[in-house]
Amino acid sequence: MLVTVTGQLVLGMIGALTLNTALKGRGLLTVVVLIPMMMTPVAVGLFWRMLLNNQWGIINYFLSLFGIDAIPWLSQSTFAFISVCMVQIWWGVSFVMLVLLGGLSALPPEPFEAAQVDGAGRWRSFTLITLPSLSPVISIVVMLRAIDAFREFDIIYTLTQGGPGVSTRVFSLQLYLTSFESQDFSTGAAQALILTTITLLLASRLIRSMSGESNG
Repeated sequence: MLVTVTGQLVLGMIGALTLNTALKGRGLLTVVVLIPMMMTPVAVGLFWRMLLNNQWGIINYFLSLFGIDAIPWLSQSTFAFISVCMVQIWWGVSFVMLVLLGGLSALPPEPFEAAQVDGAGRWRSFTLITLPSLSPVISIVVMLRAIDAFREFDIIYTLTQGGPGVSTRVFSLQLYLTSFESQDFSTGAAQALILTTITLLLASRLIRSMSGESNG
């Protein structure tokens, strides 16, 4: 959750700042960037499982053109964890970018014009104006992506099924294995209660953030 949410937020912010400029072909680029968000999680997992295949995956093929040996993306613990995080970031960054782009478009231009007159560069304008102004939107996006990352199941199950070993076995996947493969429904029910409780806590924090923004 920490890795994927951070990666989505950083890349989403970079993409939103890029698309918020007078970029040539901005509309087409926006459509292309939003394609991952339109795909179902199962399709995303199967799609990347083929791309990351050790023997005939296209990613290892392109790496071989540069003299790099085939990487066991899904069969070695460290690389499997990296692959899961990478796919999660790829799939979720479109949503983050779209929300942040909407927030950037709604910011008034006057503070940026004043900062430019005062000689502030892009970095200072970003840190002193953009980030504070977008903080309510950023907090909401982070909470939404954290909830999704915590209860993620589809992509990880279709990509690695929690393997190799238990290197990519997240809580929701453990709940599934406990209930339906081990047939331990009592433990599975307890795990489901824990998952629901944590999700509700995160959701309540999100609702409070949205309420505070509305009141403000």
